[in-house]
Amino acid sequence: MRQLRTRSFCLIVGVILLPSARAEMRSDTSTAGRHAQNRSTLRLVRLLGDDSFAVREQASRDLIKLGPAALPVLREALSDPELERRFRSRRLIDAIQRQDLARRVAAFLKKSDASEGHGLPGWTRYRAAVGTDAAARKLFADMQRAEAKLFRLSRGDDKRWQNEFEKRCAELVGQMFTHRSRKTNAASVAAVLFLGSDRRLKIPAQLNILMSRFVSDRSFRQMLSGGDSSTAARRLLGLWVKSPAGGDAYRKVALAIQYNLKEGLVPGLELVRAGAGGRQVEYGLLVVGRFGNRSHISLVEKQLDNKTLTSRSRRTGREVYRCEVRDVALAVLVHLTAQDAGPYHFARLRQNKRYLFSPGSAGFSNDTVRRSARDRWNRWRAAHSRPAADPTPKRKAPIPG
Repeated sequence: MRQLRTRSFCLIVGVILLPSARAEMRSDTSTAGRHAQNRSTLRLVRLLGDDSFAVREQASRDLIKLGPAALPVLREALSDPELERRFRSRRLIDAIQRQDLARRVAAFLKKSDASEGHGLPGWTRYRAAVGTDAAARKLFADMQRAEAKLFRLSRGDDKRWQNEFEKRCAELVGQMFTHRSRKTNAASVAAVLFLGSDRRLKIPAQLNILMSRFVSDRSFRQMLSGGDSSTAARRLLGLWVKSPAGGDAYRKVALAIQYNLKEGLVPGLELVRAGAGGRQVEYGLLVVGRFGNRSHISLVEKQLDNKTLTSRSRRTGREVYRCEVRDVALAVLVHLTAQDAGPYHFARLRQNKRYLFSPGSAGFSNDTVRRSARDRWNRWRAAHSRPAADPTPKRKAPIPG
């Protein structure tokens, strides 16, 4: 009886421990396999410095066949004292990365599953901001091919990524303005705008100005104006326009006006809050009037005492017509509250599809008329409840790439 109990106990213990033992065996086998592969890869890397050219070439081919698994050892070889080994390792790393990217992009385009990015950097953020339809996916694939290095670095050290991003922007500007007959790759422009909207990058004001110029690139303007990728390209531009302006809100507002981008409300509100520079505040107010709503009334009202001149023109004889920031603010308030502008004595106010009102047209010939218009607004305001303030639209937290 005692022997039977002992056997039963051993059987139970064996059943309990068997899965664990199997897992350990698999782990040991896997570890042994990795060590064997590393030794094989190290041997091939050493052969990259062999005296025989044929041996070096064969080792290079064998390493390419290994694919991404060979990359860690090849990267270590970049600091090898042997020049030939360093040179070939660098070339092999580039070749393997290109090969791997081509494979991932092909798999990405083959399947339409929106959740599957096949390891392509930035897909999670891109799909949320731009979309997952066929045209959006094709543009994303083109961006990956055009700026593979920048996308790859976006997963690594932020400082190095920042440096390479700035260098690449300078290169693109050189292509655009040094060789005017040569078209910059539109996918490169799209990629830079997309990556530049990532909050991890700290875009200096001067670089923001350069990035604004990318939109004037002929190939990218053609993409925006028509074709399968135009919707995705416009969403990409809108994503960059509403990203932290970095001292370039005015240019972003101008782009929003030009391409009818509602995302321009974000930099527009920044200009209105800053209140500096008559023409800049005017454009900010016009964008708020075009894309904003009644929740922005309180903010716009703060400019009703801003006497900064935006433009001056002569009407008849010696009469001078002046447009000041406070006049534009009043015209925008009348528009936001759906009132008729006629009783406000805007004698030269002209509707404009692009700007809401033609710049400089919301003004008065003298302060008497201006005060009368302001008094009318005060009466309307007193008769209506004050709307709840709605500050700058909340920017969503960045989605990891």
